[in-house]
Amino acid sequence: RAYFDSALIGMVALSPNGNFIEINESFLRMTGYTKDELLVRKWQEIKDPEDLGSATEDYDRVMRGEIDFYQRDRRLVKKERPDDLLPYLCQGGEKTLGRNRLLCPQY
Repeated sequence: RAYFDSALIGMVALSPNGNFIEINESFLRMTGYTKDELLVRKWQEIKDPEDLGSATEDYDRVMRGEIDFYQRDRRLVKKERPDDLLPYLCQGGEKTLGRNRLLCPQY
């Protein structure tokens, strides 16, 4: 938990349906959103529309267990400057996916 909270890089945890459930301070600083603003959103709402299709496909494939891991260059829309896209490296998969005892994705 301390690693997540104090990381110099932005990190988030998402629910299986795409809602933000954990957000570290670095991610908040990078994007300009508050924690409260993000906790009522899905990750798709702050994605660059040009990335949304492939990002959703990657996310869904991990959730279905079709792929174990992905790593892509993506862009986020900043709160105060939506035309100034924020490039970032997105990683997801079994190494970062929490599953319950029935192997269903939890975060």
